Amino acid sequence: MLTIFVNVANINHYVAFESHLIEYCGNKPTLDIFQLSYFMDLGKYTLDTLQIYFPWDDDLYTYLKGKGLMSKNPKLKVLPLIYSDNCVSTQGVQQIKRNYVIDPVLYGLHESQLGWQRVGNKDFIIPAERPQLQVIPEDGTIKFKVIPKVNGKNEYHIEFSVMSPFGKIYSNWVAFYLPINSAKELVSKLVYHYKSLYKDEEVIPELNKESKQAQREQMHWAFTKVLSYCFSIAEFDYAVKYLKESGVAGTMPSLVFNANNPKHTQVMKPFIKLGMVETREEAGFWPRNVQLVMKLAQDKIIVGQRGKKIKVKGFIDDSGLTENYVQVAVPNFLKALARLRAWYNAQPYFKVKL
Repeated sequence: MLTIFVNVANINHYVAFESHLIEYCGNKPTLDIFQLSYFMDLGKYTLDTLQIYFPWDDDLYTYLKGKGLMSKNPKLKVLPLIYSDNCVSTQGVQQIKRNYVIDPVLYGLHESQLGWQRVGNKDFIIPAERPQLQVIPEDGTIKFKVIPKVNGKNEYHIEFSVMSPFGKIYSNWVAFYLPINSAKELVSKLVYHYKSLYKDEEVIPELNKESKQAQREQMHWAFTKVLSYCFSIAEFDYAVKYLKESGVAGTMPSLVFNANNPKHTQVMKPFIKLGMVETREEAGFWPRNVQLVMKLAQDKIIVGQRGKKIKVKGFIDDSGLTENYVQVAVPNFLKALARLRAWYNAQPYFKVKL
């Protein structure tokens, strides 16, 4: 019996390889089993919303002050957060008015260059933004990689956080929201790709529950561990331009975590909340279809560099990293997915099942 392992870039390459192999081997009885170990991504999915709250890491603020924040323009004193809204998907409109947007004039761009419209002095009407999430199986892990620029266009904007004074003790700080139809496609691919490992839950589990916006947004979620992540300011052009205009010099930092680094695990215990979100219609809020969401959270409290209690969002790395991703172990993630899927599919009011 001959077992062959081969790495190929995608399934089309595998099919071509297999045809050549069979042509070469013919019907030889020694070729009884053909096994495939291949690397391929499981697709790129347009996000409903991307959120990365860099301002909520208090030590990052201290670090950037040391690198020149406010030295060139004292008015640019807040750290930018990354935000996107595919309002076509979330609210059924082509563009939407947003508050708290950092004026592009402050970092050398005019709103017309971005396709925006100015409303008064502070607000902007912004067209739908469509960053992507690439899902990559990689050596027993799954890597969820943010693609902020699609076809040469930045699919996000930067905002200031009105909650920055409290953000240092908030747990959630990164979020990926997927529309339900994209979530269905992703779950189907994950279940098929890991069919030898994935096991359905036999009973309906009780999930964790989280509410925000005065109970308007309800999230039911399952826990999964994090192996590593990197969230780099350098990949977001607008944030880089803004910080340089403020006076920050040199390499833009990243917030990183590695579960194999004891220095990281001493001060951080990050995890993923894998959940389903529904947003009800109330005054001032749009209703949204149910969404699959991944929230990166960190609960451990330490004393930061400024002597305040904080929840570290990541170790500061200034080596020039440029990726934005989170990586999880396959067994842990599949367990969380099975729990979430069993709960969600048992709810009668959700029409699209996973």
